[in-house]
Amino acid sequence: MSLIRPAVLPDELAAGYEGRILRFNGLSSRAEALPLLLQQFFPVGTRVCDVPFVELLAHVAGMQTARFVQAHTILPLKRAFTKLHPGTEHGSPSHPKLLELVAMRALRPGAYLCRRCVDEDLGFHGIAYWRRDHQRPGVFTCSKHGLVLNHTKDSDAFLNSPAAYTGDEFTIDPDWASRVIDSDIVRRFHAICAECMVRTQSIDEVYAARAIRDRAKALDLHPGRGLRTKQLLSSFVRDQLDEAWIGSTLPELSMQPADTPWAPIDAAVLGKRCGITSVVYALILASLFESCDEAINTVLAKPSTLRRSYAPSTQPMVPEAKLRESYSDERGRHASVARALGRPYHEVRDRLLAIGLPDLSRVRPNELVQLVSAMTSAHGVDERMEVFARADRASLNVLQRALAPLMQTLKKVDRSARGRRRGPRTKPSSPPLPVSEDSPSVA
Repeated sequence: MSLIRPAVLPDELAAGYEGRILRFNGLSSRAEALPLLLQQFFPVGTRVCDVPFVELLAHVAGMQTARFVQAHTILPLKRAFTKLHPGTEHGSPSHPKLLELVAMRALRPGAYLCRRCVDEDLGFHGIAYWRRDHQRPGVFTCSKHGLVLNHTKDSDAFLNSPAAYTGDEFTIDPDWASRVIDSDIVRRFHAICAECMVRTQSIDEVYAARAIRDRAKALDLHPGRGLRTKQLLSSFVRDQLDEAWIGSTLPELSMQPADTPWAPIDAAVLGKRCGITSVVYALILASLFESCDEAINTVLAKPSTLRRSYAPSTQPMVPEAKLRESYSDERGRHASVARALGRPYHEVRDRLLAIGLPDLSRVRPNELVQLVSAMTSAHGVDERMEVFARADRASLNVLQRALAPLMQTLKKVDRSARGRRRGPRTKPSSPPLPVSEDSPSVA
């Protein structure tokens, strides 16, 4: 059977292109089309599991797989910010499993279309088709005509022509849609998503997270750790959006109680890879920055290192006796010791910890005295356990840091002692063979 290969149209969604191929060739399902497509483009014996379906569609369209994925799927937005193979070209054949699992998957349920686009396509191309731009999350109006989109929940909609869903019963509420599109944050969100769709490579998630962390700190938002005394990033984002738009774009956030942490947003301020989706990153960037260009440029301004580095000090080392004296005078506060000696904080902190002098700025000295007394006194085990049970976590951490140098020394002593006791290794002797009483003895 010869295959009819329709030309792929501008901004046509890959799932809609699949539906056109099936209709043109009189096929009812993907399962029926797969053997025909494999026979047409691949050697005999090629298995279905060896070729991603989006690659088969690219062959039908006469395009390279990467170019087809970038122009006709939602994958460039889905993998805009990622921790899995960052920097990889969208649609790269080096990750076929990724193409199979992600390339054809939709980002939101249902199917969306513009009635004016359908009419124009029928008049110009002679056929209507599903546009990729209308399927992006949060899009409810056509960017070309400004009309409210039609929506259907039919799971097989992309296998049919969009002309079947142009009735008024499929139209979204125009009053609600116009109210949402007037929001500045929604405009920036769409601009960031559109920028992600035209990019050919993914961006490392850590760069987006670090840009969000720095911006959230400048806006005095909650840093993601410790007691919550400042506004959460999720609350900051939510306050700028219409609840109905949130419910249709991020339904999980809309179901979250107000002023409670929501990890998919609040984890972004930690400045590290957290597996947050690209749509959520786009929404956070739209809420924190004044424009799409500012947000994208800040993300792409990658620093050379992720950790802060310190230049080695050229000053002579402070004697240990003076270090201990200053530690006593400043009541065990590392920062105060550093100021008194006029040395960098990180240098003083590392030297004090190395000699077993932890930072006492967050503990009560009398409680620490009780813990040490319980360890060194002749009290019973029960009395000692009671003292430790009453102690807070900060005091126990300080005590642990103080004992760390001693524990390291004891471990070295124990290893060296065991090495001396062991002596030279000798091969164990075999047990003597049984000897019969009648056997002659060997002199």
